[in-house]
Amino acid sequence: MTSLLAKQVTAFRQQHGIESLGPKRVTAPSVLYSPQEARQLDSEAFAALALHGVAEASLLDPDIAAFAPLFEGPLRDRDIMTSQENEALDKKIHQLLLLLSPHLQARAAQECLEGLLHRYHVHRWNVDDILAAALPHHDSPLFTRLVQGLHVEGKPRWSWMTTLKAKPATLLRSALAKYCCKDLSVLSFVCDVVQENLRLQKPNRALSTFFTALWLDTLSLMGSVSSDMVEVAVPTLLLLLRRPHLRDAFHAGLAVTGAICAKADLEASTQAQILGRAARQAAGDEGKPASALLATVLQLQV
Repeated sequence: MTSLLAKQVTAFRQQHGIESLGPKRVTAPSVLYSPQEARQLDSEAFAALALHGVAEASLLDPDIAAFAPLFEGPLRDRDIMTSQENEALDKKIHQLLLLLSPHLQARAAQECLEGLLHRYHVHRWNVDDILAAALPHHDSPLFTRLVQGLHVEGKPRWSWMTTLKAKPATLLRSALAKYCCKDLSVLSFVCDVVQENLRLQKPNRALSTFFTALWLDTLSLMGSVSSDMVEVAVPTLLLLLRRPHLRDAFHAGLAVTGAICAKADLEASTQAQILGRAARQAAGDEGKPASALLATVLQLQV
């Protein structure tokens, strides 16, 4: 009887395009409360908290205000939503987390994150989106608490984080850089996040600083730079060098480009693009960093 019921449930889900139940539910991690405190709050309390967070975070970035409807209306179980419904929801959550990322150390942004964790179980459904927003804050208590509930098992890019779950500890950048030397997938992921942030045309100092430091640390640990690593870096670097109005991002591009030029031979077309973009920003005192990159490329590459 149980077997027949299971088959009927599976057939119903397939017929209506409902996602499989997938991995076992993991208790939502809390970034604001202890487990005991979190258990005393109901869904309405978390929704009200998130709406307050949206209102306050909108003072930091007005675009965040558009996401208030995520925390309004009745609670829905994502496990019984259709794949189309989940995809539409994922898109909104992804966009909100990108906007929250620069402000994630602020209480308002953490209230929004708390709402996403408890209302939409983003620790199970949106692991990449959570880490895209939170990795720049990897050495913070917030990140350490967040990792405890993330469902990283079965995800090759993040499976190494299971050790941080088993034995909670601060994720040091030096440890992350060592991992990146063995697996380029995390560097590639960070590059993708940077590119998406650039398309928003919004400053994100935490992300720019993290991108620069991670690349420089990784490069310093490597005796030579592979063509695969150059291929991962170049598209993002060229985009960064086209954003002088986003100063943190632009200077991140200058620093990492210079470091790669010192360790790898670039194609002539790539050299030309770097020289052209640096030359346009090399005038006056503010152009000194771009001038330094020009000198580096001309000395080491041309």
